Formats: sequence, structure tokens, C-alpha cells
Amino acid sequence: MVERGSKREASAAGQSGVGLKVALAVAGLLLLVGWHTQRSPVLVAPPQQQLYVNDLTLPLDVGAVEHEDEADLWCAPRPPPCWPPTDTQLRQLRVAIVIDPVCRRQEMMPEEKVFECLDKVASHCKDVTKTGCFGGWLGKTPECEAVLPTEELEDGAAPPKKWNHYQLWWQTVMTKIAPELRALGWGNLKIISDPQSASERRMASCADLLITSTTMFWQLYPFKHMMRPWQRLILIEQYGAGTFMVPQDMEQFTESDRTLAIVKHVLVDPPEHQNGPYLEERAHLALMAPLVEGGEKYLTMREHPWNKSTLDKMEVLLPMTVRFSNSIQCGGSWGFARFHGFFTKNHNRWPIPPLNERPYDVTFIGKLEYEAKAEVSGVTIHRQAAVKALSAFRDKWGHKYKVYVPQGERLDYHEYIQLLKQSKLVLSPWGWGEWSHKDFEILMSGCVVIKPRADIFKIHPAIFEHNVTAISTKEDLSDLEEQILPFLQDLPRAQAMATRQQGLFRKYARSEVLAKEWDQLMVDKLRKSFTAEQQAALAAAAAAGEARTADLEGEDEAIAKEQQRISKEETERAKEQEARRQREEDAEEGEGSGSKEGEEEAADARR
Repeated sequence: MVERGSKREASAAGQSGVGLKVALAVAGLLLLVGWHTQRSPVLVAPPQQQLYVNDLTLPLDVGAVEHEDEADLWCAPRPPPCWPPTDTQLRQLRVAIVIDPVCRRQEMMPEEKVFECLDKVASHCKDVTKTGCFGGWLGKTPECEAVLPTEELEDGAAPPKKWNHYQLWWQTVMTKIAPELRALGWGNLKIISDPQSASERRMASCADLLITSTTMFWQLYPFKHMMRPWQRLILIEQYGAGTFMVPQDMEQFTESDRTLAIVKHVLVDPPEHQNGPYLEERAHLALMAPLVEGGEKYLTMREHPWNKSTLDKMEVLLPMTVRFSNSIQCGGSWGFARFHGFFTKNHNRWPIPPLNERPYDVTFIGKLEYEAKAEVSGVTIHRQAAVKALSAFRDKWGHKYKVYVPQGERLDYHEYIQLLKQSKLVLSPWGWGEWSHKDFEILMSGCVVIKPRADIFKIHPAIFEHNVTAISTKEDLSDLEEQILPFLQDLPRAQAMATRQQGLFRKYARSEVLAKEWDQLMVDKLRKSFTAEQQAALAAAAAAGEARTADLEGEDEAIAKEQQRISKEETERAKEQEARRQREEDAEEGEGSGSKEGEEEAADARR
């Protein structure tokens, strides 16, 4: 150390002349600048109020972050909300929406640019009902340049899920409504899509509200990390059935008070049925157990029932509409580009014949047998019951109404769409979920949807309201004739229902409509999450200029204790490893000594 210090002193002495010249030059420059600005008084910024989140030292390893990057600006201290918090103050909280890296560029792309690309894709085919017209547009047209979701990550690796995987559709919902939410006052809302980025993970760590999916959460917060005590969550469950499915290691967060809402596309109704009974892990299929001999023995219940507070958190606010209206973005599909004319009301591209011009009165299209996930297949039982009911209707009313029942034939997609446009009423039974993509294809083709037991689930938007936007039947369709005859005998009523459902579906393809509902959800949930005691303490602390209230000091103390515990465990592990290493070295020395002694004994024997 002395030697290195001497070298530095010698080096500094050798460079002192250069340092003096530089100092004189800088001083002259400052004098010149001061002369130009002496008539402009310098405004001294008032001291900042003490903030809700002041200490940005994180109890997790986020890696090196460059000074004053985006994270520094976004995580800058801000005043606490008053009590009771106003809607404006709640909208000023930091909100981080965490999406998949594959969908990263979506938010940065102007909507007009996306529309131009989609319009180009949709207009390319002379006949939009044909297959093979879509796909392979990367780099083929200037309208789509840098618009389509990425096919690979920034490091060149292939993503775990391709951009058109259906479970990514919710991310398109969030990237579409993000600009609208900012316009509604959520000025501190960020889209985060790179959990490996130190800057983005830092922003996530200082967010007041995190919105992410149950499957992506651990990408952001692995087990070795911890969330800040003041952070709140809105979790998104992206699976298709109304039964809530969550990884076991996420259950603690869904039941925690820090989770404000659990948002899905469809939910079992009433909520208590989330705890069972189930058939093949799904509540809606349990209704089919009575159709199977001894079916009750196949039913199961949730081992650890969800409590009421968790059930009350569940919301339906993720319309699948965006998969069709944004077909070239995450969760979409090239084939869905053919529906572009439906959302733009372009009848040349997407003609919708009136019901009175269609030859088929009632139609069902779909496979009948599903692979069972248990001893029996609830989906197969349900679909066979649907065909049985429709066949009975045909046998009775076939002289008056034309009924299409599948006879084992397989239709290409464009043939399937053409058949829909020739049908008035179309039956859409359950699959693994209560809903099906067929529901949306039916309504966009201008038909009336027949949906069994629409009363046992909630969906967004509410397109299955019985006798308003759809026709509902019993689970075994034993009342099919009773429910559909009034509409077959009154086509204007059926036409009004179909038109009403189409309008509702188009409405929720508009980002400004979705943004208003998400705005209300976040405001309501955040308001309920702030306690009067905490807000009063925060206001008192701000007025008195105190650094922390007792409550917040308690939170910091909890973090400090956790850090001390982790540090203590690491120290103990290090000591144990050192002791083990020392024992191994001693053992090796012992073996070496024994070996040497053995060699000497052997040499003596030879001598």
C-alpha cells in the first residue's frame, strides 16, 4: 500500500503543471459563462417534500445501473398522497406492466402504422375466405417494416412462446390501452419487458403497482429476491377456463393483501364454485357427471379452498376480442386477419348476409371426442349430448327447418367460415373452457350463438346474456327445442340479437373503452388498499418534515431485519464452507503424510 501511494504521489507531482493549466482554463470559461448569465437570477429549487418511497436501496441484486438513466428519473422521490386519496393522486402512483420480451416493440409502434400493415395484409388476398393467403410478411412490404412482433429475442435466442401463442393476447390488451391510460392521468405508467435489464428491474422494484401474469411473476422476482412491503399487485391469469388455475408457488401472493385483483377473461359464477366440485380440474365439466354412470366418484374438490377475500379479488376484464381485432400483434394469428373487415365494417372485405338469406336454420360444427384428462371426458360427454339434442330436433322439425349436423366430415377453415355465413343459429358447446374461439367466429359471421349454461360463467365482454345477446340452454341441451323455436319463428328478433352481439364485440375492440374500465379498476382497488391510519401518518410526516413515520420505519425495519438474517445466513454458510475446506485440506495432508510414510517403509523393506 505504501509503495502504491508513493507512486501515485510521484505521478501527481509530475502532472501538477498540466493540472494547473486545465484549472486556469476551466476558471476562465466559468467567468465567461457567468458574465453572460449575470442578469438572469438563479432560481433555487425548494426542498422536496418527504416521499412515500424515499430509500431506493433495494434488498435484491439488480446489477449495475448507469447514473441518471430512465430508472433514476422514474424512481425519483414523490410526495405521498393525502387522506382520503383523490383519484388524481392515485393515478400519479408508479404503475409497471410487465410483459413478454416478444411483445416489446408493440407499445412503441403508432397505432396508425399497425393499422396500415394490417390493412395491407388483409387486402392482399382477392378472396379473404381462402387459406394460404397469410403469413410470411416479415420484410416483404414497407407498411409492415418493424411492425410485426419479433421472432427472436435481442440475444438472438428463440422465445419460449411464439408471438401468436394465445396466452400472449392479454399483453396486447395492456400495450393497446397504455397510451389511453396515460391520457386519463396515469402519467407514471411504464411497460417493462426485459426482466434481465437492471434498469427495468429497478423500475419494477420501485413501482407502487405491478401488473403481470401469474406465470411471468417469477421471471421478475425469483425466490432469492423479495418485493418491497408497500408494493401492490394485479395478477393476470391467462388460461382459458373459468376455473382459476395458478402455480402452487403463486398461491401465497394471490391470497396476500398486497394482491389487489386477479384478472381473467372468463370466470366461474358464482365464485364459490372455484373450490369445486371439478371434473378434469374444471368446474363447468362437473355438471356432466350425472350423465355418467357412477359419475359422482370422478368429482374432486380443491384441497385448500380459496377464502372469500381471494374470491372477491377475481375480475373479468380481459376481452379476447383483441386476438381478432389485432391479429398481427401478440396473441393474434395470421388467419385472423380475414376478420379485419368485420371491425372496420368493410362489407366488401367481410360481407355479412342477413339471416333471412341463409339456407341453414341451425348448425353445429366441431369435433365430438376429446382426450380425457381423467377417467372420463367431460367435454366428450357434453358434445355428444349436444349432437344428440340437435339430431332429435332435426328428426322432429326437419320438414320445416334445415339442420346441419356433422357426419364425420372435416372442413377446411375457409369452408367452415362459408358454412357459418350460410347459417342462422349456430350451436357452440363447451371445450376445455366454457367459451370457445368458435363463439367469436360465429358472431363475426353474423349468426346467433347458442351457448349452453351461459349463467355459470362471466365473460368480458358480456356477449352471452340469455335472450339478449345469445341463446342459452341446459348443459345437456335437453331444452334446445324450447329455446330456439321462438327465434326461428321470429327472424327479425333473431337478427336484432345477432346485430346487438356484433356491436358489443366491436365496442370492446376499441382501446379507449377498455382503458376506461381498467382505469376504474385500478382506482377502486388502490383506494381500498390504502388505510386511513397509514395515510394520516404519511400526511403528518409530510407536514412536520419528518423523514419517516412509525409505520414506514417499521416497514424499513422489517426489510433491514430480513437483510440481516440473509447476511447472517451467508456468513454462517461461508464459515461452514471454510471449515469444510480446512477439514478437507487436513485430510489430504494426512493422506499425503501416510503415503510418504508408506513409501519410506517400502524403501526400507527393499533395502
